[in-house]
Amino acid sequence: MMGNSWGFPGDQYYPPMMSPWTKIMLGWLDPVVIKSSGQYNAIASYQGDKNAYVIVRPDVDTEYFIIENRVRTATSFDAKIPQEGLLIWHIDDKADINEEGHPGLSGWPESGDHYRVAVVQADGEFQLEKSESRGDGSDLFYKGGPADEIGPNGAFKEGQLISSDVNTNWYQRGNIVDSTIRIYEVGYPGHTVSFKVEMASQGGSSFREVGGDSTGNGPQQVGCFVNGERCNANDECCSRHSCKPTRKGRGPDCCKLRRRNRNAANARNKKRKRNNQGRALGTGGKSKRRITPLH
Repeated sequence: MMGNSWGFPGDQYYPPMMSPWTKIMLGWLDPVVIKSSGQYNAIASYQGDKNAYVIVRPDVDTEYFIIENRVRTATSFDAKIPQEGLLIWHIDDKADINEEGHPGLSGWPESGDHYRVAVVQADGEFQLEKSESRGDGSDLFYKGGPADEIGPNGAFKEGQLISSDVNTNWYQRGNIVDSTIRIYEVGYPGHTVSFKVEMASQGGSSFREVGGDSTGNGPQQVGCFVNGERCNANDECCSRHSCKPTRKGRGPDCCKLRRRNRNAANARNKKRKRNNQGRALGTGGKSKRRITPLH
């Protein structure tokens, strides 16, 4: 958002929506994990807190793709974006936040130079990295757009290669690995955009699933981030549905929040119990002490 906080008109009335990565970091978004091939439907990025999909690298959980559907709103956020469609992000949580990388630079992509949070630009122009644009309509995937498919070999439009430089290969630390991920048959822009995913089936991931299936119907997933680092299932941290204190007895931020909520609930229960005991003793819940009437 801060890369274009004034919005596309430049008047600050219509700023762009926060990125899904930012929303996940803040705990505002619970993305759906894609772990097998299938057809999926992306709802508008401003609807609810489960409006994005994530494909996590199976062997390195700090690299993943986020898929969202950017749609114009009636007012305010995203109201003036130049184009609607599927926006794909390539995240490498181990990369520098501002390290640009693009074709033409010496040693790229094996140099490992790339943004931590990078837009996979459908036109393959890398204008964001080259500071030639703050984002435009050609960055999104949609039927009839600059590209409607992307895979390890590049981006395609109706089967024709657009660019091999933009692809779905993993690239953390400059080690280029075939992801096997193909995102294709992306539908027309709208409040729901369908797309298909072809990939090798994956086992566990650092995002903890809490239900759902490979068709995109109903899966819900929660990820927990603490100080910019995602908590793994075997780490001494937590997700919003489980909490494990550290050895020192002080858990990270999300654990503190859960513990505070639990303590507040316990306090309410104790107060309710005292009030019930007080009413049973005829004191109106103000005291547990029995008062002996005078004769």
